[in-house]
Amino acid sequence: YGIGTVNAMTDGNLLEKLRVSRLPAIVAVVEGRVTHYRSDMFLMNARDVRVFARDVIPRTFMLMINSHDGLSRFVNQWQPSNKISVVVLGAAPDPRMRYLLAAMKYSHFARFAYIHLASPSDEIASMRDNLAIKCKQCENVLIFNDVPGVSLLDSCSSIRIQQ
Repeated sequence: YGIGTVNAMTDGNLLEKLRVSRLPAIVAVVEGRVTHYRSDMFLMNARDVRVFARDVIPRTFMLMINSHDGLSRFVNQWQPSNKISVVVLGAAPDPRMRYLLAAMKYSHFARFAYIHLASPSDEIASMRDNLAIKCKQCENVLIFNDVPGVSLLDSCSSIRIQQ
């Protein structure tokens, strides 16, 4: 996982393999799949690049959970998968880029899920109460162990400070 640059003068073969037809270009390679940034390069801004980067990460790395049963099933799948379970709880409807990248990087030994805390659903409110989470606007990370009889291994909570 990383970022690289290519010199078009010396690495023409790589540009050909990536099917780059014009310069400058932004290309993402995720799990062997090449995705090109299609918008006008001279009108792009930082938000457009962040959205592009978030959208090229496959959704298979982070499961979206919206029910207590879904959470129980996710946490209890440690035995067939032999991986720890990491549950991220956040106020935004979609997970932040940092969590998607962490899920992608550590997917070989951990499974990741996301719960939208600010959802008006009664099911989400019940999960918040059961997990003793008081702040809807905070980001929380819960790590569940893969050892039977031990449920929650560790947790971390952070408040997003508005500037």
